[in-house]
Amino acid sequence: MDLLQSEGYKIDYFSYFNFWLFPVVMIARLKGKLLQDNSSDLSMPNKLINKILQFIFSSEALMIPKISLPFGVSLVVVASL
Repeated sequence: MDLLQSEGYKIDYFSYFNFWLFPVVMIARLKGKLLQDNSSDLSMPNKLINKILQFIFSSEALMIPKISLPFGVSLVVVASL
């Protein structure tokens, strides 16, 4: 945020995203580090997992404009000049 503000942007909204998935991602990443697994987690999930993820992301998308989430896997920033 400091970088955006130093370039003259006004922060209109800031929040973390992927709040619900944070514990799952944290455990998966820790497991990968402990087991020294360097494989990518960028693979297409099966259809059932994809539907569950779609529901999770949709529920979060409804919250995003209303509140700022305290932590998550990703960041969302809306800024203007």
